[in-house]
Amino acid sequence: MSTLHAVDDHSLADEDIDLFMLLCQRRGWSDQYLKEIESTEHDELLDLAEMVEALHDSRSAGKKISIAPDFYMDGISSGVLGHAGLSEHGCDVELHLPDYRRGRELAPEGVAEIHAKWPDTRVLLTCDGGVNSHRGIAAARALGWTTLVTGHHEELAPGSTADITVDPCRIDETYAHTGICGAHDLYRVIEAYTRVYRPGKLWEIRLLRLFAGLGTVSDVMPVPYENRQLVRDAISIARLLRVAAPKTIPNPWGGFDADPDAIDIDIDIDIEQSMLMQLLRTEPHHPVFLRAFEGFAIVLKAFAQAGKIAGDQPLAPWVYLLDAPGARTGCWPTG
Repeated sequence: MSTLHAVDDHSLADEDIDLFMLLCQRRGWSDQYLKEIESTEHDELLDLAEMVEALHDSRSAGKKISIAPDFYMDGISSGVLGHAGLSEHGCDVELHLPDYRRGRELAPEGVAEIHAKWPDTRVLLTCDGGVNSHRGIAAARALGWTTLVTGHHEELAPGSTADITVDPCRIDETYAHTGICGAHDLYRVIEAYTRVYRPGKLWEIRLLRLFAGLGTVSDVMPVPYENRQLVRDAISIARLLRVAAPKTIPNPWGGFDADPDAIDIDIDIDIEQSMLMQLLRTEPHHPVFLRAFEGFAIVLKAFAQAGKIAGDQPLAPWVYLLDAPGARTGCWPTG
């Protein structure tokens, strides 16, 4: 019997077989479990409020914040999210590019690079790492910097030496769902800041769930509870950035190349036709905030051009447009 006919002695070709029901039976998923994993409720992470206040102090005093991310995809997603979100809030913020040869933890050499490039740094914010970076944190504190750590790595004894640490895997953390990624952790911080100090920016900041979802998927995090809705949201926002790709033609190696006669002359002009970029252009935003979404749109188009995205359905997620700038003003973009 072939593999396609070997699931619980049922033929998968039978139209009356419910594959999802079979999956639930094999995994032991009850109706109650399926209901519970849709919950997006969560506790507040330890010291989240303290980090919000530290960021507010930095913004109010005009202190430069330098972000030090990990070099993996979750770290890069975190760095983009933090750079875009804090810039949109008016913080003086810079993004350090990590050197993968130094490993996952923040090294003193990385701190030295940040100090050389931005000597007026007063706050160091790590993302997707730093909780066990004792040497790097010590180097930053020796420069008089406030050290803020976000991430999701397990905290090891004797514990973080940063001024404030927000991490679901802290030794003393009571947070129920520890399987959130570093980008999601930092998103929680920035969203909390927005709720307290800039609630009028919630729609814009919630768009950064795109990058928190990207970190969640790339780090292969489990997707029950709040992660479940986060990934759905990220996909919905990504669809708002999608534009038609140039036509492709098969190449001799079994892949696809762009049709030279169909390639756009200016890709920046093309991605401006995406629904989200048109909406964002209706109100002023920080250039860094805009570039985060422009960059993702370019990546999407490159994947589509290479034949890695199937289908042409826009599937616009209208829920993300309900409180958009155009909805508030009644002036929707055209084109």
